[in-house]
Order: sequence, then C-alpha cells, then structure tokens
Amino acid sequence: MFRLFALGALLSFLTMPGISKAAPSDGPTIMLRVQSVDKLLDNAEYLAILVGQEEAAKQFLGFIKALANEKGIEGVDNKRAFVAYANLKEDVTKSDVVLMLPIADQESFLGLLKTRLGLEVKDEKNGLYSTEAPNNMGTVYLRFANKYVYGTLANKDNVDEKKLPKPEDVTGKGDAVIALGVRLDRIPPEMKKFALGFLEDKLAEARDAPIPDETPAIKKVKITAVESFANGLKGLLEDGEEITLQIDIDKSKDEIGLQVGLTGKKGSTLAKEIADFKLKKSVSLGALPKGNAAVIGAINLALPDSIKKVIAPAIDELADKGLMMAPNDARDLITPIIKAALPTFKAGEIDLAGVLLGPDAENHFTLVTSGKVVGGKDLEKAIKDAVAKAPAEVKDVIEIDADTVGDFKLHRLKVSDKLDEKALAVVGKSDVWLTFRDDSLMMAFGPKAKESLKEAVKAPAVGGPVALLDISVARIATLVEKGDLQGADKIAKDVFGKDLRGDTITVTVEGGESFHFRLAAKGKTLKFFALIDKLKKGN
Repeated sequence: MFRLFALGALLSFLTMPGISKAAPSDGPTIMLRVQSVDKLLDNAEYLAILVGQEEAAKQFLGFIKALANEKGIEGVDNKRAFVAYANLKEDVTKSDVVLMLPIADQESFLGLLKTRLGLEVKDEKNGLYSTEAPNNMGTVYLRFANKYVYGTLANKDNVDEKKLPKPEDVTGKGDAVIALGVRLDRIPPEMKKFALGFLEDKLAEARDAPIPDETPAIKKVKITAVESFANGLKGLLEDGEEITLQIDIDKSKDEIGLQVGLTGKKGSTLAKEIADFKLKKSVSLGALPKGNAAVIGAINLALPDSIKKVIAPAIDELADKGLMMAPNDARDLITPIIKAALPTFKAGEIDLAGVLLGPDAENHFTLVTSGKVVGGKDLEKAIKDAVAKAPAEVKDVIEIDADTVGDFKLHRLKVSDKLDEKALAVVGKSDVWLTFRDDSLMMAFGPKAKESLKEAVKAPAVGGPVALLDISVARIATLVEKGDLQGADKIAKDVFGKDLRGDTITVTVEGGESFHFRLAAKGKTLKFFALIDKLKKGN
C-alpha cells in the first residue's frame, strides 16, 4: 500500500491512455504531447465562452487563424500535435532531449527562422540544419523527417536520422490537450539508485527526529512507518512501469478532465496491489442513500500489515493518557466506551463515506455518514450502559432506543433546540440520529435523518473506488445562497436549467489495470463559478 503513497513523494505526475504504450521497450523515458494549433484554438474558444471572455477570445483567435494557409502557420502544421521526448542517461547532462514540431512546409519554416527571427541557419546537409541559440546557450540542431522537424541542443547525435523515432511511437493515441508519460522501467539503474539513496537519507532524518512526548511504542510506530514508506519507494522504482498525466477537453460531453495514473510491470507485486484495489468492498459507501445527493464523499484505505502490528501498544498508550486527563466523575463512564472503540483503531482501516442530501422542498439538507467499525454492537452496548449511569442532564440529550428498524435500534441526540440560525437554515429543526451494525456506525442529521438511517442499515457492502468525491454544483448553490451570497441560486438555475448531471465535479481514485486519479468537471460549472466571482465583485 505504501508503494502507492510513495508515488506522491517520487513524482507528481499521474492514466493517460496510450501515450507511451505504443512506444518500443527501448524508446524514450519521458514523452510529452500537446494538441495541434487548430484544436488548441478551438478549445480555447470553448473555455473563453464558458468564463465570459468570448469577445476578447474572438479577436485573438481570429488573428491567429488568419495566419494559417496551405503552408500552415509560417511552415508549422496547424493540424498535427507538438511532441517532446527525452532519453534519460546515467549522466543526466548527456540525456537526449528532442522537440518535434509538425511541419507543413519546410522552406516556410526555415524562412521563419531566418527572416522573422533573424537567425543564421546553416545547412549541414542531408536534412540537418544548425543555428545558435540565444544567450550563448549553444548550438541548436534541426532534422527534417517524417513531416516533423526534430530539434535538440548541443548534441547533433540526438537527431541522427538512424535514431529518430517515428511520430506514432511517441505521440501515442488519443487527443488530449496535454499528455505526459514517464516510463519508470526505462530510467537508468544508477539514476534510480541515486534517487532512492537521496530519499532514504531524508527519510532517515524523519525517522530519527524525536516527536514531542514520544514513548517507546510511538517511536516504534514512527520507525516502522518510515521503513514502510522507504520500502514503498523502492518497490515503486523496481516494479513501476509508467506514470502518466493527461488533460482533456471534450466539448461534445461538455467536460474538462485531468487524469493521472500509475501502472506496474506485468506480474509484479505492485501490479497485483493495484489490481486488488478494484476488488475492495466498502460497507460505508454501500450504506449511503443513492438519490437527491448534493455531495458524496468516500475513502477506503488500509495501513500496511507492518504498521498494523505495532500500532496497538501506541493506541493503548494514547487511550490511557486521554482517560487520565478526563475528570474523575466522567472517567468511569467513558472508559468502557473507549475500550470498546479501541479494536476499530487498532484494525488500521479507514472506510468512511458521507452524503449530503437535498435541498428538499424547504431548502434543507440531510447529512448521512457511515464508518466501518470492529465490534459495533459491543460499542453500542458500552454507550447504552454509560448513558444509563449518566447524570440527568445527559439523559435529557441522549435518547437510547428511540426507534427500531428490524433488529437494529436507532438512538437520538436531541440538539434541535440548541441549533443557531445558520444551522437551522441548513438542516431545519432537526435532531441527530445514529445506529450501529456490528461492522459499522451510521449517523444522520437533518429532516430526513431517521428515514435515511432506516434505509442505510439494511444496505450491503459494495465495491467502490479508493476515494470518491462527487459534487452537484446546482444543489450546493443553495448552500452558497445561505452563506449570504444572494443570487447564487438564480445563477445556478440560469446556467444549469434542467440539465441533470450537467453540474457535476467528480474526483475518483481507483485501482485495476492502473492506479489512477481522475478529476472531471462539466464545462457549465466553470461558467457558474465565473458568474459567482463576478457577483462577488459586484459586477
């Protein structure tokens, strides 16, 4: 599991379909592709319309489009993608770095360099040209081949005609605005060794740095966590195949997306770990009501086994310290509750989910949450016993066994009379309801709290992503309006109308063939936030 956490410490890129999977096994280490000029301009116009800059965009885009003719724009083909790639070497200063520009007309492009840019271009014969880079940076070599010009700095061997990859071997498939691929399996071993050594030195510093009030048990957890992280980095470098990033704009779906991902070498431990994430079940996500959701969030992770083995003593220590700080008259009441909750913390699993339902006819929302627990019925009994022994003022607030659904009891926290005006505006005059299954604790707050729990308690575990966040911008506009920004609701109605699911922002982290993160936002959400920003500024 820590191999996946280690990804963020090693590189900040993440799945872009096909950018390097088409490349040969001895191909470039890093590949970058940028859309053609025509498609970039088309997408720029789409974005400009969404954010209310249509007129300014028309003038600029019109000027650029006017430059294009049958010879492209100054010889550069405006209908094909731009590409860059690098072959990393153990001595990074000797790495091959090449920029590929699509060429519609070679002579026009050379004219751009000579006439427009005032560069002295030398014909080195056989399709190779050279010129001096500004600020004494060195010689730039240019090779025309495959309807591209391959450009590199200082080392003309980088564009030797025998070494040039075909465009399709580095551009890959798809039509992302930007697509980046890093082949971990092509990074030189010595470079990996150096990177790992540097990171291990930094992790060793973290391992040896004392924590305030550190006990032997807490120190053991810290050391084990650092070692697990270091092993994760090593496994990532040894087993990782590719890290990729992709930015997409799909006008037909009115969607803007960012994808980042990781694949492991076939048959490796990392590849198996990534595949296993697809099979994980979540008791919390399964419990959430499915309709009328303004926001859905979920996370389902587990600590490595090495850390699970050492956290129990540390958790016991923290629990004992907490109990010692509690007032004497409360300690006897809460001690059984704390002990009943400890198995959940020692399990080292996070399976949490929540949904914000609404708004309803009165513009109120209901929050429903669920969390995986170990021995939920034992925890429930401990709470019941504590409430039975509690002072009258506690019993006035907590109503045990306030309702029943099947074999499950629902309990109520009477808070409706204690809510301030802002809370009342969001959830109405509502109490908090909770119930326990042996595998989960469920809680709800709002006008539909009790009926939502009655539905949730019957729900089975379901397969789901590692993490999920789904936001309906049109629905949360009501919350924005309640936050004293008058006019947000009207803007939402004007922008989204009756377009179901045309107002969403979604974030997912999943496993399977690759471990990937995806952020997708409907284009209309950009328009909404642009108008909200304008509203805030009073325009």
